[in-house]
Amino acid sequence: MTEPQPVAIDTGNLPESVRELIDLIGLAPTLALVNAWGGQILHVPTGDNPNSKARRRLVSVLGESATQALIWNYPGQRLTIARCVAAMRDARDRQIIAAYGDGTPVARLAAENFLTDRQIRTIIKRSPGDSVAGLAPGQARQLGLFED
Repeated sequence: MTEPQPVAIDTGNLPESVRELIDLIGLAPTLALVNAWGGQILHVPTGDNPNSKARRRLVSVLGESATQALIWNYPGQRLTIARCVAAMRDARDRQIIAAYGDGTPVARLAAENFLTDRQIRTIIKRSPGDSVAGLAPGQARQLGLFED
């Protein structure tokens, strides 16, 4: 059994602010930023003190070049970092589906993703991204029943 390849995140369901960060610093550093500060306000250092605690933390999460680009473009600003829940969930679901397709057992996928076996089976049965925002999976497909 081979290790599943990382699945690219669908940038179409990311907020505009996050897409701008991807254009500026790249996908991997932006995802690291979302993982570290998602749902919070990031105080971007001004760059005056290259050894500041805030700058060192950014470098440890993003790397030197991404940190420098962020400081250069947003010195001293407060950036609200979106959580990107839908995009992150869809990326996780794609990875689960791909791993299952490669033969990874449901129990192992559940343990690795901190989900129940039932949740894994539900993910495997649906296609990522086929739900409508604000609706539970399955409800989106039922909407057509009530349309004229």
